[in-house]
Amino acid sequence: NIILKKINCKSITFKHTQGENIYDTRGKYNNVIQGYNFHYQEYLWGKSSLEMSKKDNNKSANLKIIPPIWSSKEIRNFSRDNLGINTLEENCISVFTSGLNLEPKKNIIQQKNIHNVNSIYDHVNFLKFFIKFLKIYTDKTILFKPKYKIKYAITNPLMRNAIDELVSSGRFFLYDDISRASTVYENSKIVISMPFTSVVIEALCAGKKSFFLDINGRFKYSYYRKFPDLIANSEEESFRLFKKWNNMKKSDLKIYK
Repeated sequence: NIILKKINCKSITFKHTQGENIYDTRGKYNNVIQGYNFHYQEYLWGKSSLEMSKKDNNKSANLKIIPPIWSSKEIRNFSRDNLGINTLEENCISVFTSGLNLEPKKNIIQQKNIHNVNSIYDHVNFLKFFIKFLKIYTDKTILFKPKYKIKYAITNPLMRNAIDELVSSGRFFLYDDISRASTVYENSKIVISMPFTSVVIEALCAGKKSFFLDINGRFKYSYYRKFPDLIANSEEESFRLFKKWNNMKKSDLKIYK
């Protein structure tokens, strides 16, 4: 930026995440990769991201909080594609996962799966919840967009069994080849996601009812705990939150923005 300033060029960055400090509020840590950022302007998603920037000793001249650009009307109108199903939006639930590294391992670092926020068992139990969900809510359809390729996921027997059972219901549609999450959630009434993808925040800003499903209760000290009914810690609580969000008025979403 010192060099750019000499030619009167201003650097601007958009941070496309809610923040790295959302998993456990007890931790006192910073993000080395984002340390000492020095831009003319930085656009951040929310207060947690602003707090993280301060911990990272951010030196940028201007820090501004804005909603995700993917929630803008322009992007949403562009994203509203026909997904090829004959089901009313009212009866569709869009479901998103966090990443899961099940691709063929090329080195020891990949073998340790260090980039997986949620374990393989979290992913399996997450899928099993929706098996039960579809049996209870026989009028609902699931639009499923994983953050992994299905061809790699089914190499794990537990994942394959769960996915096969969901597909066999006839009300579970896979979209692992669609790049934008908005293309999927714009066709649904409610968004349910694993901890802690950006999709829930994105969808809430777009006016969609959304919550996180921490099926194994691993993130009890998350930043998002400060918001009411935003995280389900168990199967029982998941069904309770679904009922609450399903009956919630859109005007009630204001407290989450």
